[in-house]
Amino acid sequence: MRIKTIYPEEERKWFHLSKSSSWTVSYDIGMPSDAPLTVRNSFGSIDAVRIHGAADLENSHGSITVRDAGEVRLNNSFGSIELNSANGNASVNDNNGSVQVSDVKGTSKCATASAASR
Repeated sequence: MRIKTIYPEEERKWFHLSKSSSWTVSYDIGMPSDAPLTVRNSFGSIDAVRIHGAADLENSHGSITVRDAGEVRLNNSFGSIELNSANGNASVNDNNGSVQVSDVKGTSKCATASAASR
């Protein structure tokens, strides 16, 4: 399944007194815990729980939080990453955000470009 958000087009006028429109979208998706998950997101947060299949999460301008996972690949820019309890290998890459990783049963590879990692 693929889910893509398409925002309404704004009417363009030469003289416009009101503020620009703003949109908020939230998804709460249930799926089999052993199914693989791929998420690509911008300007929002990702929270994934009990994903035991391979998880590939990429985000910018928001946080990534993963709990009780299998093998994970987490990539974020301008937001934090928190990984707690992974039963497989973990690859974590964050630019300009904090990273917290705990309880990884496989190998872990972490790369950050910020001074706030631990």
